[in-house]
Amino acid sequence: MKAEEKKPVSEETKASTEAAETSAPARKRRSKKKRLVTRGQAHILATYNNTIITLTDQTGNVLVNCSAGQVGFKGPKKSTPYAAGIVVRTALEKVRDYGLKEVEVL
Repeated sequence: MKAEEKKPVSEETKASTEAAETSAPARKRRSKKKRLVTRGQAHILATYNNTIITLTDQTGNVLVNCSAGQVGFKGPKKSTPYAAGIVVRTALEKVRDYGLKEVEVL
């Protein structure tokens, strides 16, 4: 078998490959627009095993979804009243950016 001979790389070739690597177009990341919602709805699902709170706008589009498992409770502790209070507090912290003023509980 013949070993392939390596050709010496010129300085121009090195410079052009380095420039191509550094000048790759960076993808622009679109910032997600936060909607301003003044009135909303709170859907609360309290079962024997978990508590789930979903905050939506008037048409039903979900703004924030939070559960006891997401907050960090595991097992039977997810269904306690204390966990439900922490879930509500966490959901309200997440929805603060939307400017929600009034909530109808369903």
